[in-house]
This record gives sequence, structure tokens and C-alpha cells, in this order.
Amino acid sequence: MIEVDIKRWKMIIGLSISLFVIRILTFKPEWIERYYSQSIYPIIAGILSKTSSIFPFSLGESVLFIVISLTIIKIITIFLKKMKMRSMIISRDLEQKLRIRHIPSAVLLFVLLFQVVWGLNYSRLPLGVTLNLDVRPRESSELYNVLIWHIEEANTIRLTLKEDDFKRRYDIWTGYTELPEALQVVSKVKGRGKYLASSLFFSYAGIAGIYNPFFSEPNVNAMQVDFMLPVVEAHEIAHLQGVAREDEANYVAVRASLSHDQPFVNYSGNMLALIHLSNALYEVDSVLWEEAMLGISELVEGDLDRNREFWQMYDGWFEEASNDLNDTYLKMNGQEDGIQSYGRMVDLLLASFSEYKNK
Repeated sequence: MIEVDIKRWKMIIGLSISLFVIRILTFKPEWIERYYSQSIYPIIAGILSKTSSIFPFSLGESVLFIVISLTIIKIITIFLKKMKMRSMIISRDLEQKLRIRHIPSAVLLFVLLFQVVWGLNYSRLPLGVTLNLDVRPRESSELYNVLIWHIEEANTIRLTLKEDDFKRRYDIWTGYTELPEALQVVSKVKGRGKYLASSLFFSYAGIAGIYNPFFSEPNVNAMQVDFMLPVVEAHEIAHLQGVAREDEANYVAVRASLSHDQPFVNYSGNMLALIHLSNALYEVDSVLWEEAMLGISELVEGDLDRNREFWQMYDGWFEEASNDLNDTYLKMNGQEDGIQSYGRMVDLLLASFSEYKNK
């Protein structure tokens, strides 16, 4: 028993030291960017992604289902054994205590694995720095002009779309292969999103997509409105590229969608940009916002209404709890704005607008 405790404490100490070293490294974003995000990580993600892509279903979702099922079975088993002899109860209690002793090691190992396979990307250089973009506060008039451009693009493309375009599944990776040279840094690991079987659960949670770092697996809520599916998948693929921050993943998703050769995917990217730019303009200049909204066509407005109505269907306490959990997760990983950091993608769009508008 003493020998077992010594081994357990050695593991706890070893894992703690490893996490401490990783914590120190996070204060050196240049090192993380050069040696991890652009060197080690693509190798790790490439191996995991190729392995998980063999399976047509979500491995992360399947593992979660198995864990929940086993937990329920264990609880039922314990309940059924309550009528056993006292000696057996004592034996079971002792067994339970021995298992509890392993929880600290398991938690530390889980955190360490998360950091190694993906989490360190939260500490890489900001994407604006890597791409040498002039990210700074902008006048509301500039924000208005960029929004108008995306509205006009969305209006034009929407007129060309046919009913079948909304029903197809697109190869989103194609957009990543067509990104300009400066953005090749975020298109190193080939990937494809997987539709979740438990999309109803994620709809109630208010989640459009989720990335599983342990399998390098982009997952998409298949129930959401059709025109948002491509850009949401592009967002999760951005996480696969090591773009951990949500605002930056949204930016990369828009750029990859606009670079795609299919108009429907272009439309999807423009709609995400339109939504975020519109929200940002409303916050700083409601008069200009109202003027911009007058330019949205009936078809585009109808799609926006469908998207809004879909998420309103699933509003409730579960979504609020999910948002709180996601907010805490983001802040724990260095995104001080939490879920509000999604809005900062606008700065990246404004900084690169002159480049991508002439694509």
C-alpha cells in the first residue's frame, strides 16, 4: 500500500512539474508560435486528424456517449447492491476510496494532454501579429463601408443560388487551399467537419459547432440553418489549424469561405461577416446601422430571420448554463473577454478588407 502511494505521489509531482513548465512557456508567445504552433502541433494534429477521419462518425461524441452510459450502469449497479451484506459494503467503500485517490492524477494527466495536443495554441502570437495586419480602432464610417460591401456581396450571390445549393454538402477544405500565401500559416492540416448525431442537444446548448482536440476532430451541429453550415464547419477547421481564439477562428472561417470556389460557401462566409459587422456597428452608431440595414435584400433578410428564429426556438436555462460554462472555459484559457471575444473578429476583417475585397 505504501509503495502504491509513493508511485501515485511521484506521478502527481511529475505531472505538476510538467504543467508548471508549460505555464512558464505560455509567457513566451514567440516561442509557442515558432516551436509549437507552426512546428510540433501540425504534426500532432495531422496524425490525429488522419486517424479520426477513418471513422465517418464523431469519435468524441461516441466516447462521451460510452462514458455517460457506463456511468449510468455503474450507478444502477451500486443501487442494486445496496441490499448486500455489511462486509461487502465496507469492502466496496474501501474500493471506492482507492479509486478516489487516483482522481488528482487523472485530472492532471487530462490537463497535460489537452495542453500538449492543442491547448498551447491559446498562448501563440495573436493572428493579427502573425499576419502583420494593422489591427487598431477604426472609425464607424469605415465599419459601415465594410458592412455595406458584405451586404452587397450577399445580395448578389443570393440571387444566383438555387434550391439544390442549400441541400448540398460542400468540401470546405477547398477554401483553405485557395487562401492567399500570407494565410497559408493557418491551412497546414487537412480536415473535414463531422455532423453530430446529438445535434438536438447542442441546439438546446446554443452551440453551432465544437472542436474535439483529443481527436483533432471538427464537429458541426447539423440542425442549424443550411446557409450557416459551411462557415461553421470552416470555423471548426480553423481550430484544427491551431487557431484557438474564437474571434480569430471566425475571421479565418470567413476568409476560407470567401476563397472557396462555390458561391453558396461564399454566401455563408459573407453572412457570418455581415452578422458580426452589423452587431458591431449597432453598438457604436445606430443611425449608420439603420441606414445599412436598408440595403439588405428580402431574400437575405429572410435567411437572417430563419437563423434568428432557429436559435430562439432553443432559448432557455440550458443555453444560459452552456454559455456560462463556455465563458468560464475561454477565460481559463486566456481569453479574458470570454464569449464576448467573438466580436473582435471585426478588427481583423477591417484590417484586411483592402486585401480580400479584391480577391
